[in-house]
Amino acid sequence: YKNHIIVDSFIYNLKKYSLLTYCDNSSNLSLLSWHQSTQSIALDYLNKKVSLEINKKSLKEIATILRLYVEELIDSEDSIRTTLLVAHCEKLLSHKKMITKEIQSLTEADLGIVYYHLGYNMEAEKILERSIIDLEHYQDKIPYADALTYLGLAERRKGNYHTAEKLMMRSIVIYQAYPEKYQDLAQIFALLGNVYRPMGEYDKAKHLIEKSLKIYQEHNDYDVGYAKTLIYLGNIHRLLGEYKKATELSEQALVIYRKHPNNYCGIARNLEYLGLLYNEIGLHDKALAMIIESHQNYEKHYGNCNNIQCDTSKMFLGIVLGESGEHEKAKEILVRSLASYENHYGAEHVETAFVKFHLARAYARLRELEKARSLLEESLLVHKKYFGDTHPKIANILQFLGYIFFTKGDFEQAEKVIVDSINIFHHHPSRYKSLVLLGYIYMSRQDNVAQNRERALQYLMQALSITEINFPAGSAHIKRVKDKIDILSLQQ
Repeated sequence: YKNHIIVDSFIYNLKKYSLLTYCDNSSNLSLLSWHQSTQSIALDYLNKKVSLEINKKSLKEIATILRLYVEELIDSEDSIRTTLLVAHCEKLLSHKKMITKEIQSLTEADLGIVYYHLGYNMEAEKILERSIIDLEHYQDKIPYADALTYLGLAERRKGNYHTAEKLMMRSIVIYQAYPEKYQDLAQIFALLGNVYRPMGEYDKAKHLIEKSLKIYQEHNDYDVGYAKTLIYLGNIHRLLGEYKKATELSEQALVIYRKHPNNYCGIARNLEYLGLLYNEIGLHDKALAMIIESHQNYEKHYGNCNNIQCDTSKMFLGIVLGESGEHEKAKEILVRSLASYENHYGAEHVETAFVKFHLARAYARLRELEKARSLLEESLLVHKKYFGDTHPKIANILQFLGYIFFTKGDFEQAEKVIVDSINIFHHHPSRYKSLVLLGYIYMSRQDNVAQNRERALQYLMQALSITEINFPAGSAHIKRVKDKIDILSLQQ
């Protein structure tokens, strides 16, 4: 045993010049790290040995290897390893005297893509905008196309859908010239389809996403990229009211994602869409479980979860809680969501209007009818500006506005807007709720009681037929309609 000075010196140098290893059995992750001083020694040795400041070819090869690794992790959506890439990209960019302008642009684009996946949208947008200025002029156009794609995704996340569309269309033109990059082309078709979705252009979205699926199928590629495309297509079918097809596609995707437990973001996205789907078909307990697990996965992916993606996840939780009867909890969450959305998108954006619609529903169920009506009317104006007068989203708002008029006893105005909603819905299953509301109105009328109850029963029987065709046997929607029919039968 030596004195403490010698021992302390030994420990200090041991740490300074040792390799540090780390193994996380839960994520099957093994890491090897060098102390910063060891890194400096190694860099100094390499610089002397191969003259890195003069021989740029070696640095280009390093940057290419890093880029391929970024591409591999992004394609597989490996949340844990993607997080570790930030330090590598930033470290390479810090050697400004060594790297060329091309290496800098390539690495900045990689870092921008990583930032986007980790939820740092502002940082991603800023660095991608800078990198594409130079990438456009290099012979290899794939890095330029990648940067355009992710800049488009950053714009979509801000709600700038038309800007996102233009950027992605430029990217598609480039990818189509590289047939060996079929995965990139398939991905951009699916991503552009997912841009058209919030624009309400479901036919365009469906066409592009199905085109993406076909490319994957032609190459027998049924991994994570294929699963993501299945989710997007399932979500379109959900919005069109084609719930059986939506369920089939979304559950098929989840089987694939469950094989990749480190893919927190992909699993979260899949569970989120499944949760919304189960909520709409009346399986509220399953929906709540899916949404909660989804948010837990987002927290694993994003860490502190302080971004719009996590705020959206919380907002969906509020929606599902409201449908499960937890109206006070739903209101509390949705009030916070509205503040977040107004800060991120602005007060007049359609995404903010979507939150207002669901917050209005929570207020109405808590009998705060004036607050509910005010929010619904604000939401309706914005939705009409984006989608026109005949989109299913307009029908949803009119339907609930009718509910408010009914609750306030204004049966005439209630019937008017509810009939308008039915005419817009056409064959969408959600029209059953409008028929139920018409049933309520005629059950509540005091004149011509027998005749009105007969008419109410007709509306409720139509609603029951729609629910039994479109929803599973355990759906709360079917039970709700049957209960109303039983009450009316007893009254008669």
